[in-house]
Amino acid sequence: AGSIITNMVFGYCNTAGSATVAASSTVAVACTVVTDGSGTLSTSHRVFVTATTSLASNFIIQAASSTSATNINLMITNLPTASTATLSATPLSLNFFGIY
Repeated sequence: AGSIITNMVFGYCNTAGSATVAASSTVAVACTVVTDGSGTLSTSHRVFVTATTSLASNFIIQAASSTSATNINLMITNLPTASTATLSATPLSLNFFGIY
């Protein structure tokens, strides 16, 4: 049997700075919550993040976790078929929702 969802929040977050990522490598990236449309994000939420076109196609979001009401930690991987690449220095804007 599954669990009943008792809370859901959603919105978007922005990354800061840039990171050079070798092919087949993964980096940790902080994403600051700009808005959540339905409440406050907490560490109890299971967070799902999806990329917009601001994330180059050779990168994938491998994992996400909420560490506070204003921060989501991401693990972003550069695919093995790509060469060393840089995550954009301008903020990446990513959509998220969190449930518990």
